[in-house]
Amino acid sequence: MVPLRDEKTFEDSSITDPAERKRIFGEADHVRRYGLDINDRLEEAGFKVEVFLLNDVVTGDNSARFGIKNQRVFFCKKRNFD
Repeated sequence: MVPLRDEKTFEDSSITDPAERKRIFGEADHVRRYGLDINDRLEEAGFKVEVFLLNDVVTGDNSARFGIKNQRVFFCKKRNFD
């Protein structure tokens, strides 16, 4: 799971100042902010991707207990390239 913030992933490895990285990416050691194109990026990396909503799997008291909102889960399997 990763935070999804925009339609398209934004990355910039030229930003090296920790304070600026924290401001732009949310953490001082991050270089990208993933967007809704993450499925395509995972598939381009060689994975078969299934996406489901966590609320479809974790419900009721467990949902509140774990602080789960309507988050996406990306279940990835390595594709065979025969």
